[in-house]
Amino acid sequence: MIFRRIRSFIGCDSGVTGVEYALISALVAVVIVFQVGAVGDALDGMFQAPAAAMDTVAYNAGGSEGGSEGGNGNGNNGNNGNN
Repeated sequence: MIFRRIRSFIGCDSGVTGVEYALISALVAVVIVFQVGAVGDALDGMFQAPAAAMDTVAYNAGGSEGGSEGGNGNGNNGNNGNN
């Protein structure tokens, strides 16, 4: 009786499909995680270059000593056009 159950359990392949689907979905999840990380790094690089350029422009527009003259970043050094 018990040997018959063991043989039927070993011969049964209905659970195999579930295991296969689980393995496939785990593989897909791993691929998605790595791809999202790669795309995130690429996007970070795309946005860092313009941000650095804007920082340089804002720094240079602030005054001759790096904005210590009260510059507001629009190139007029804080005097609002009044001399």
